[in-house]
Amino acid sequence: MIDDHSGDPRQNVPVRSSWGPLDDALEAYRRGDGEAAVDMRTDVGGSEQVPVRIFFRGADELVDLERAALDLCRGAVLDVGAGAGALSVLLRQRGLDVTATETLPMARRILRDRGVPVLETGDATEVPPTGEWDTVLAMMNGLGLAGSLAGLTPFLERLAARLAPGGRIVADSTDPSAWDDERDGRQPGEVHMQLGFGGRWGDPFPFLFVSPRDLKLRATEAGLATEILATGGDGRYLAILRRTQDLA
Repeated sequence: MIDDHSGDPRQNVPVRSSWGPLDDALEAYRRGDGEAAVDMRTDVGGSEQVPVRIFFRGADELVDLERAALDLCRGAVLDVGAGAGALSVLLRQRGLDVTATETLPMARRILRDRGVPVLETGDATEVPPTGEWDTVLAMMNGLGLAGSLAGLTPFLERLAARLAPGGRIVADSTDPSAWDDERDGRQPGEVHMQLGFGGRWGDPFPFLFVSPRDLKLRATEAGLATEILATGGDGRYLAILRRTQDLA
């Protein structure tokens, strides 16, 4: 587990939630701090600073894998954990009917300001209890919201429950095989992550990086067939998942 007082010279004061630092950073950026960045650290991969501007990037700033993901979206789209709506906005510009889910208050405000309807959820793994979408989108390591391999199957089941007949889940993750050390009895790709902003840190939370093999196994348990469509040099990959009953 990450130590809340792990030697960072800044004051490590927990904020209101695990994801609260991201919301604070989004607010700072919205108020004009173009250099705002979120501190992100895990107990297996060190730490880095993530510029907030990536959550507002345009079409010319996407990586190839993200462009491929947008091309796979059809019909009514549910963007799960949409953040500030970088992908939602681009899909709406393509004429698609996009709805976002998001837990963070400032992120929801930014989404609405950018013209994206947003459904409030109390937890990052939640999806709307009703409604059907032709595409459920879970990008920017969106499958990580499951938190663990054990949590991945029920998370996928919840996403699949919101699919219209013939619908698809478009999601990405990063294969942990190159770096995971399987500490503390955890499965490969199960990490503890912690976010910070302005010297204040949120509580550590579980996050999942899942290999294509493990994704296919867990998706099968959820009644989904998986196809890996693209891979990146950093281990990141893009998958499309469809209900097996729709493929029969």
